[in-house]
Amino acid sequence: MKKFSKFKRKFNNYMYDHIGLREGLNFSKGALVAALTALLYAFGFYCFVAPSPLVENHATIYGSSITTGGVGGISQVIWMIFSLCGANVSISTMQSIFYFALNVPIVIFAFFKIGKKFSILTLLNVGLSSLFIWAFSNVEFMNKVSYALDNEVTSYHSARVLFAAISIGLASSIAFRNEISCGGIDVISYYFALRKSTSVGKYATALNSVILLTY
Repeated sequence: MKKFSKFKRKFNNYMYDHIGLREGLNFSKGALVAALTALLYAFGFYCFVAPSPLVENHATIYGSSITTGGVGGISQVIWMIFSLCGANVSISTMQSIFYFALNVPIVIFAFFKIGKKFSILTLLNVGLSSLFIWAFSNVEFMNKVSYALDNEVTSYHSARVLFAAISIGLASSIAFRNEISCGGIDVISYYFALRKSTSVGKYATALNSVILLTY
């Protein structure tokens, strides 16, 4: 124990004297967290929120999908408008495109109002989330996993909501713990929380309620 404490003290002193290395390691850690949380978010959305591509069609889509809050929910609203207008577009493709596009102005806002590192890592998270969602829809194995979950594990909406909430909620909370975000409403909530020195939860709940009511 004493040896570990001594090593830790030496390591901290070394990092204190090498600011560039310290910042590089911190950024690398943030990038790794951004990638892992993006993967977790994409998995939660693709497998539990969106219906499986193997059952996705105009007849079954409205009974098979649930919605999330935030920019993901806005993307689903836009996709539903397209669908109601007769467009036959995959929800996964639409989600990956609009999720990224809607996040760009929010990340720009974060760059000027919150911080450069926060905004860069958030943009990395958002970009990877969009890429993973698109990639999952083009991987046969993931399509089969999503189909199995649709028909065997999470055929009840309550179960799908639970698993989606765990996956997406964990992604957001892990990102917040590392001073980054998964984009969208999280950024706006984070900004208000910083300004008012309070929890982000109530702001996220209020904004998400509006999106869910619209859906």
